[in-house]
Amino acid sequence: MNAPQNKSYKTLADEALASLAKGGDSKASAELVLRLTGVVRAQAAAFSGTLLEAEDLAQEGMFGLLSAINTYTPGGQASFKTYAGVCVRNRMADALKSASRGKHSPANLQVPIDDRQPDSNAGPEAYVISKESVENIKRFLVSGLSETESTVIRLYLGSMSYEDIAARLGITAKSVDNALQRARRKLRYFDSGG
Repeated sequence: MNAPQNKSYKTLADEALASLAKGGDSKASAELVLRLTGVVRAQAAAFSGTLLEAEDLAQEGMFGLLSAINTYTPGGQASFKTYAGVCVRNRMADALKSASRGKHSPANLQVPIDDRQPDSNAGPEAYVISKESVENIKRFLVSGLSETESTVIRLYLGSMSYEDIAARLGITAKSVDNALQRARRKLRYFDSGG
């Protein structure tokens, strides 16, 4: 599917945006994230009072949403919103399971989500700022991380376990954990404007 010529991304259906995003259209990805951030936060709030804070669960949920954007197949039985909701819930449930085992605690791997998300009534300025933030993060992920860190993050966001990533890359699970920790520190530094 080609990017819309004279059509606003806001008018496109979630499924059309998912198809564009899967093809590398960052504007479509940004629009989906903006549309579904509220869904992620609502699901995180539903799990609150558990082993993880709502913000930690929301971070995991955002990873689930990004994974849904990358793995959704248009024309399936579920709408994108339904599919994304399942991916988000599953990611949160996995985070809770990991936290209960105390192994590779997802809460230790996340970077805070910016609470200044523009609301749906915000003007074009808020959309541009959000779009620029997404673009800056994408550029950072390409140029600010080592090849190993970038690959590990991509595979981790694709829902691969530490062990599967380690086997695929020919490194240890501890090396996977270290790469994620380094990437997290770099992203925090980047996010703080450093």
